[in-house]
Amino acid sequence: MHILVDGKEVEFKNDVKITATDIYVEENGNGKEGLAALTVTLTHEGIILDLENEDGENIGTDSQTYVEIAFDMP
Repeated sequence: MHILVDGKEVEFKNDVKITATDIYVEENGNGKEGLAALTVTLTHEGIILDLENEDGENIGTDSQTYVEIAFDMP
């Protein structure tokens, strides 16, 4: 598998993690607002999304296999 990083193709074998920081969110259920970090992990099976609050606590996780993504597309 490969990805593009700043326009350059990079090969990888296991997984790739991309983290976006300083995302403004409101946590589900408690109304707490603040900054979070979103980590997107690409594996040979699919995509995993993890959202952590400023304290490093996981406040959300989601995942989909590539097969699920393909069947969800219009």
